[in-house]
Amino acid sequence: MNRTIRRCHAIAVVLTLIWSASLLASNVSRQATSPPNFRDTAQAKHPTSIQSQANVSPQNNSPPSSSADAMLGAMTRDVGSRLDRIEAKVDLVSHSLSDRWFTAGLGFLGVLAGAAVSGGTAAYLQSKRLQSEQDAAERSSKRQEEHADRKFGLDALAVMHAFQARQLNDFYGPFRVFLAQVGALRRELDSRLLLQTQGSDISLTLSGEGRRRRLMVVQSDNSKKGFRLIEQMPFIYQHYPHLMPNIGELVASSDLLVEHIHRNGGLLNPQSSWLGTQIATYLAHQRVMKEIYQQLIAGGLGPATANYSTVYPRLMDVLVERDYRSLRRSQQVWQRQARTWTNSA
Repeated sequence: MNRTIRRCHAIAVVLTLIWSASLLASNVSRQATSPPNFRDTAQAKHPTSIQSQANVSPQNNSPPSSSADAMLGAMTRDVGSRLDRIEAKVDLVSHSLSDRWFTAGLGFLGVLAGAAVSGGTAAYLQSKRLQSEQDAAERSSKRQEEHADRKFGLDALAVMHAFQARQLNDFYGPFRVFLAQVGALRRELDSRLLLQTQGSDISLTLSGEGRRRRLMVVQSDNSKKGFRLIEQMPFIYQHYPHLMPNIGELVASSDLLVEHIHRNGGLLNPQSSWLGTQIATYLAHQRVMKEIYQQLIAGGLGPATANYSTVYPRLMDVLVERDYRSLRRSQQVWQRQARTWTNSA
């Protein structure tokens, strides 16, 4: 575009030069072709002056064409000078326009670069924000899943410990109480039998300590065997009838334990299969002992019942105590853990 402008200015200068030259040529031609009577009249009027001028300064009497050439040269130089100044101004304007276009281009490129940088930065920040939001959503989802799993685990653990609490409070705890009651009544009966049989045909003695302590029958050869109430109840009824109320209390307390087992047997620890076997044996033993007692009170005893050989399952007491303590420890651990979770919440 700058070159086009410069060309247009050059054409305008050339046209101006041609026009000036033609104007100068026309002026010269008019001077050269002036009327002859002008010269003759001048010579006629002033012959002496003209002649003197010719004699005094013959060098100035040059032909007219040389004066025209001098004027044309001067005008040419003036036109050239003007053309130079015009060209300088044209160059200045062209450079000014070029600088302006360059500055405008730089500004435009700067705007484009700024827009590109701003757009790129905004896109980068937007992508980072979206990635951050996605990461935050994933972390939140993971925390929710972990919280749900933890809550499910805690709920399951709470249900399990609630069942263990029922086992402890509704089955094993009362079971221990009834066993203690039955044991106390049986020890009372054994003590009274030991006291009543001194000096009689039957010799009794106590053997063992603690849970192993039991009443023994000393036979004629000094051998000992365990005193079985089911076998010896008819003998007590015949020789020591005043001890039958003690046996009645023992049977009644044993009935309470049987009722408790029937009502809450579903809370028995499923892993305690051995205890289940011992409880079954106890239920059979208690049923036979109650039947013998009722027959004796009614005034008779059948031979089949009297020959029943079921023995009280002493291991049952040990297994019940073991399960009770295990459940108690589990509950204590759960309570401590629950307090820890409560304090850290």
